[in-house]
Amino acid sequence: MSKEIVKVIEWKLKTGISKADIEKDLSLKYKWWEYKDIIANYPDADKKEKYKIINYILIFIIWLVALLKIPIILSLTANMNIFVTIIIFAVWLFIPYIIIKELLWFKHTWYYYVLMLNILGLWNFLIGDLQIVQNWLNLYSILFIFDLFISIFLIITSFYLIRKIYK
Repeated sequence: MSKEIVKVIEWKLKTGISKADIEKDLSLKYKWWEYKDIIANYPDADKKEKYKIINYILIFIIWLVALLKIPIILSLTANMNIFVTIIIFAVWLFIPYIIIKELLWFKHTWYYYVLMLNILGLWNFLIGDLQIVQNWLNLYSILFIFDLFISIFLIITSFYLIRKIYK
Protein backbone atom coordinates (compact mmCIF):
# COMPACT_ATOMS: atom_id res chain seq x y z
CA MET A 1 0.00 0.00 0.00
CA SER A 2 2.72 2.48 0.93
CA LYS A 3 4.62 1.77 -2.30
CA GLU A 4 1.50 2.70 -4.21
CA ILE A 5 1.18 5.93 -2.22
CA VAL A 6 4.84 6.78 -2.89
CA LYS A 7 4.36 6.24 -6.62
CA VAL A 8 1.26 8.44 -6.63
CA ILE A 9 3.02 11.22 -4.69
CA GLU A 10 6.15 11.13 -6.86
CA TRP A 11 4.12 11.10 -10.09
CA LYS A 12 1.97 14.04 -8.97
CA LEU A 13 5.02 16.00 -7.80
CA LYS A 14 6.65 15.42 -11.20
CA THR A 15 3.59 16.85 -12.92
CA GLY A 16 3.74 19.97 -10.74
CA ILE A 17 0.77 19.38 -8.46
CA SER A 18 1.14 21.06 -5.06
CA LYS A 19 1.44 19.07 -1.86
CA ALA A 20 -1.89 20.44 -0.60
CA ASP A 21 -3.68 19.18 -3.71
CA ILE A 22 -1.93 15.82 -3.47
CA GLU A 23 -2.99 15.55 0.15
CA LYS A 24 -6.60 16.33 -0.82
CA ASP A 25 -6.54 13.63 -3.49
CA LEU A 26 -4.97 11.10 -1.13
CA SER A 27 -7.53 11.84 1.58
CA LEU A 28 -10.30 10.72 -0.76
CA LYS A 29 -8.68 7.34 -1.34
CA TYR A 30 -6.68 6.58 1.84
CA LYS A 31 -6.83 7.16 5.57
CA TRP A 32 -4.73 10.12 6.76
CA TRP A 33 -2.30 7.96 8.77
CA GLU A 34 -1.45 5.94 5.66
CA TYR A 35 0.03 8.89 3.75
CA LYS A 36 0.85 11.51 6.43
CA ASP A 37 4.45 10.40 7.04
CA ILE A 38 5.12 9.67 3.38
CA ILE A 39 4.03 13.08 2.11
CA ALA A 40 5.96 14.78 4.92
CA ASN A 41 9.12 13.24 3.44
CA TYR A 42 8.82 15.52 0.38
CA PRO A 43 9.34 19.31 0.49
CA ASP A 44 7.14 21.99 -0.98
CA ALA A 45 7.95 22.98 -4.56
CA ASP A 46 9.07 26.49 -3.62
CA LYS A 47 11.57 25.21 -1.04
CA LYS A 48 12.77 22.59 -3.45
CA GLU A 49 13.47 25.27 -6.03
CA LYS A 50 15.05 27.64 -3.51
CA TYR A 51 17.56 25.08 -2.17
CA LYS A 52 18.14 23.19 -5.41
CA ILE A 53 21.68 24.53 -5.94
CA ILE A 54 22.80 23.70 -2.40
CA ASN A 55 21.33 20.22 -2.82
CA TYR A 56 23.26 19.76 -6.08
CA ILE A 57 26.47 20.87 -4.35
CA LEU A 58 25.83 18.30 -1.61
CA ILE A 59 25.23 15.60 -4.23
CA PHE A 60 28.37 16.57 -6.15
CA ILE A 61 30.52 16.41 -3.00
CA ILE A 62 29.11 12.97 -2.10
CA TRP A 63 29.91 11.68 -5.58
CA LEU A 64 33.37 13.28 -5.50
CA VAL A 65 34.17 11.64 -2.16
CA ALA A 66 33.02 8.27 -3.49
CA LEU A 67 35.22 8.64 -6.56
CA LEU A 68 38.24 9.86 -4.60
CA LYS A 69 38.10 6.80 -2.34
CA ILE A 70 38.29 4.36 -5.26
CA PRO A 71 42.14 4.22 -5.21
CA ILE A 72 42.02 3.50 -1.47
CA ILE A 73 39.58 0.64 -2.02
CA LEU A 74 41.68 -0.74 -4.84
CA SER A 75 44.82 -0.61 -2.72
CA LEU A 76 43.06 -2.31 0.20
CA THR A 77 41.74 -5.09 -2.02
CA ALA A 78 44.93 -5.55 -4.09
CA ASN A 79 45.78 -8.89 -2.46
CA MET A 80 42.22 -10.22 -2.53
CA ASN A 81 40.45 -12.36 -5.05
CA ILE A 82 39.28 -10.38 -8.10
CA PHE A 83 35.69 -11.49 -7.50
CA VAL A 84 35.76 -10.08 -3.95
CA THR A 85 37.35 -6.87 -5.23
CA ILE A 86 34.59 -6.43 -7.80
CA ILE A 87 31.89 -7.01 -5.19
CA ILE A 88 33.43 -4.50 -2.76
CA PHE A 89 33.88 -1.99 -5.57
CA ALA A 90 30.28 -2.43 -6.76
CA VAL A 91 28.89 -2.03 -3.24
CA TRP A 92 31.05 1.04 -2.72
CA LEU A 93 29.62 2.72 -5.82
CA PHE A 94 26.07 1.49 -5.20
CA ILE A 95 25.72 3.15 -1.77
CA PRO A 96 26.42 6.71 -3.00
CA TYR A 97 24.22 6.04 -6.03
CA ILE A 98 21.24 5.22 -3.78
CA ILE A 99 21.91 8.21 -1.53
CA ILE A 100 22.19 10.57 -4.51
CA LYS A 101 19.05 9.14 -6.14
CA GLU A 102 17.05 9.84 -2.99
CA LEU A 103 18.59 13.28 -2.45
CA LEU A 104 17.54 14.27 -5.95
CA TRP A 105 13.98 13.77 -4.72
CA PHE A 106 14.80 15.86 -1.61
CA LYS A 107 13.70 12.99 0.65
CA HIS A 108 13.89 14.07 4.26
CA THR A 109 15.27 10.89 5.81
CA TRP A 110 18.23 10.69 3.43
CA TYR A 111 19.63 13.98 4.69
CA TYR A 112 19.75 12.36 8.10
CA TYR A 113 21.60 9.37 6.62
CA VAL A 114 24.20 11.69 5.11
CA LEU A 115 24.44 13.53 8.42
CA MET A 116 24.87 10.35 10.48
CA LEU A 117 27.33 8.69 8.09
CA ASN A 118 29.54 11.76 8.17
CA ILE A 119 29.31 12.11 11.94
CA LEU A 120 30.41 8.48 12.23
CA GLY A 121 33.24 9.13 9.76
CA LEU A 122 34.28 12.20 11.73
CA TRP A 123 34.18 10.19 14.93
CA ASN A 124 36.38 7.52 13.32
CA PHE A 125 38.80 10.22 12.22
CA LEU A 126 39.03 11.72 15.69
CA ILE A 127 39.41 8.38 17.44
CA GLY A 128 41.71 6.36 15.21
CA ASP A 129 43.00 8.24 12.23
CA LEU A 130 44.31 11.22 14.15
CA GLN A 131 47.50 9.26 14.84
CA ILE A 132 48.30 9.21 11.12
CA VAL A 133 48.33 13.00 10.92
CA GLN A 134 51.44 13.27 13.11
CA ASN A 135 53.62 13.89 10.07
CA TRP A 136 51.96 16.83 8.29
CA LEU A 137 53.99 16.40 5.09
CA ASN A 138 52.80 12.86 4.54
CA LEU A 139 50.38 12.38 1.61
CA TYR A 140 48.01 10.32 3.76
CA SER A 141 47.81 13.08 6.36
CA ILE A 142 46.87 15.59 3.66
CA LEU A 143 44.15 13.22 2.41
CA PHE A 144 42.86 12.73 5.95
CA ILE A 145 42.72 16.48 6.56
CA PHE A 146 40.89 16.91 3.23
CA ASP A 147 38.47 14.14 4.26
CA LEU A 148 37.96 15.87 7.61
CA PHE A 149 36.98 19.16 5.98
CA ILE A 150 34.71 17.39 3.47
CA SER A 151 32.97 15.54 6.32
CA ILE A 152 32.46 18.76 8.25
CA PHE A 153 31.11 20.44 5.11
CA LEU A 154 28.68 17.56 4.47
CA ILE A 155 27.50 17.62 8.09
CA ILE A 156 26.87 21.36 8.02
CA THR A 157 25.19 21.27 4.60
CA SER A 158 22.93 18.33 5.49
CA PHE A 159 21.92 19.95 8.76
CA TYR A 160 21.30 23.28 7.02
CA LEU A 161 19.06 21.68 4.39
CA ILE A 162 17.14 19.71 7.01
CA ARG A 163 16.48 22.86 9.01
CA LYS A 164 15.57 25.06 6.03
CA ILE A 165 13.51 22.67 3.93
CA TYR A 166 11.76 20.67 6.65
CA LYS A 167 10.63 22.65 9.66
